[in-house]
Amino acid sequence: MLINKEASAVFSMACAVVGKTALPILEENLDWKNIYEISAYHRIENIIAYAVEQICQEESRREQIPEEVRKQFQKAKVTGIMRETIQYHEYEKLTKLLERESIRHILLKGGWLKYDYPSPDMRFLTDLDILVREEELDRVAVLMKQLGYKEFSRGSKDDIYQKEPCMTVEIHKTSAVGYESLDAYLEGIWERSRKREGYETEYLMTWEDFYLYQTGHMAKHFEHGGVGMRMLLDFLVFENERMSCCDRRLIEEQLKLAGLLKMEEKIRELLLKGINRENEIVWEYILQSGTYGLFKFYIQTERNRHQNKLIYYLRRIFPTRKDLLFHYPKFKKYPGGFLAAWFYRLFRNLIVKPGKTVGEFRTLRNDEEHQKVTACMREMGLEKKDEKI
Repeated sequence: MLINKEASAVFSMACAVVGKTALPILEENLDWKNIYEISAYHRIENIIAYAVEQICQEESRREQIPEEVRKQFQKAKVTGIMRETIQYHEYEKLTKLLERESIRHILLKGGWLKYDYPSPDMRFLTDLDILVREEELDRVAVLMKQLGYKEFSRGSKDDIYQKEPCMTVEIHKTSAVGYESLDAYLEGIWERSRKREGYETEYLMTWEDFYLYQTGHMAKHFEHGGVGMRMLLDFLVFENERMSCCDRRLIEEQLKLAGLLKMEEKIRELLLKGINRENEIVWEYILQSGTYGLFKFYIQTERNRHQNKLIYYLRRIFPTRKDLLFHYPKFKKYPGGFLAAWFYRLFRNLIVKPGKTVGEFRTLRNDEEHQKVTACMREMGLEKKDEKI
């Protein structure tokens, strides 16, 4: 997915909708089917649906959009509203239980930022992210079961629960984002937070902490597979609604220490200038990344952490004990769990999912793509940082 007029139209319309500004004047002869495909790939089709509604108010412009595409956007909007309604009521039920049990908690990321969007259903949430104290995890697990959730996994950083039709809840035990100095600062998140009005155990981050956490989270995703338009829109909404009440000097100081200030400044530039050829390498990376990023991009950035391909291959075949047990925590409780995890991983990658392993080796042979990804990381200031590996 490369830079074209349809991609530019999608991003400019999305920025106008969430930024509460007039829709841009669009080029003629746009491929609206492609516009829908691009917006769906970035999980912002429900946002573009609002723009399409405005466009269709004018009969002459309405005719430019095929009826089938109009129906797809309308369906996306309705689905978004239904999803938001379910997630809202589920969080309300969980909050009541957490209040009853006196368990302190903080709603993270899009779960809170969505209320700064023109309408909360515009911010598609894959899951709800909630931070609690580590010592409360077992009590939270009991509450999740009471609400009908099934345990999907319990990991080193978070526990994941799921419930039909569309609920995934990640219970985080740490505010760490993976950058040493920033993680050290965010350790004080509870001390700096304040109670949400009308609640005894729900806390709100300071907006500086919220932005730093959001930026660190984005940087991690940018390096490990990529980010799409949706995450950029979060920055636009924050810039418009909350940045004016933040201590910008504190934000810049912490981002500089973490080696993320250049990336953050680049994101603000991208939002200001939109999709253009000036930032072609970065935009192509973002457009291809889509909602969840690409495994091939993750592989190329991981390759850069090692001196050469041979060392990379050896680290992939023989990961450290810490890395193995981090990714397969269920083996921690067994004697010889490290070896069991290694054989399990080998069996899984060679027998159960061999296609992923083959794809990884093919990706490593693509030197042209590696050069592009490396150039993109350099442009974003992410080639050197204090990230924990």
